[in-house]
Amino acid sequence: MASTHTNLFPTLGVGLGLRTPYAAHLAQPLATVDWVEITPENYMGRGGHYARDWQQATAHYPCALHGVSLSLGSVDPLSKAYLADLATFVQAANPAWVSDHLSFSSTYGQYYNDLLPVLRTPATAQYVADRIKAVEDAVQRPMLVEHISYYVENKESSLTECDFVGRVVAAANCGLLLDVNNVVVNCLNHGGDPFAYAAALPLERAVEIHVAGFTRMAEGNVIDTHANAVDDAVWALLDWVLQRCPPGEQIKGILLERDGNYPPFEELEAELRRIRAFWAQYLPKRVDGVPVLVEEASLP
Repeated sequence: MASTHTNLFPTLGVGLGLRTPYAAHLAQPLATVDWVEITPENYMGRGGHYARDWQQATAHYPCALHGVSLSLGSVDPLSKAYLADLATFVQAANPAWVSDHLSFSSTYGQYYNDLLPVLRTPATAQYVADRIKAVEDAVQRPMLVEHISYYVENKESSLTECDFVGRVVAAANCGLLLDVNNVVVNCLNHGGDPFAYAAALPLERAVEIHVAGFTRMAEGNVIDTHANAVDDAVWALLDWVLQRCPPGEQIKGILLERDGNYPPFEELEAELRRIRAFWAQYLPKRVDGVPVLVEEASLP
């Protein structure tokens, strides 16, 4: 299923998000980590331990940037100040790519501490795609966009989420950041089969995969907190995706996210080793330097 588009991206392997509780671990080479993902808003223009943490990590690992503030679906213009700061940080950190979310977090200058779902229409898809291209021009790096977990549906949307995501990445000619945890969370909250949901996404555009854990609430729904161990349903979906989107040939990086309830680093390393086992299992075998991919018909 690999797209020629993914050839634009280097292969990074298995990565971990840079977070303060684990910064000291990532200040040295580790056998379980190939690269780090940096949330630029946490580090841009900041000195002290923030500057030290990302500089020490990138001294040992390649990196990618994963932002939360572009607000690609907002009616507000893209922030020139934010883009200038981001471009400066890109020059300093030298990421393989930059990513953000198919969402909005501001309207008419009012900012929200959340990633909110966009009205899904053909016009909105083109609008968001144009903004993605503008960001690429500003930061001079290829972009990936991540589909979000969401908790309410806008009845005025005319497209399914999967159709909307497909239109956006096609019109922007950008990559997809596939979050298997978000797929499971949305299906648990809104109904549906995670495998069918993932199959309807533009998997041929997938470059990076996020793996994380969610939180089950007392009232029965689940929240995308990244504050628990990865659920069995998420592991199963990762397995399914990698059978169809081989690591190295298409998927260039798999990232373990942890953003709360931080466990001892050894617990994260156990999850990283499990991801590495998937990576090794589905890495295409090579004969005389030519990759031999798993045949689609042979997959379950």
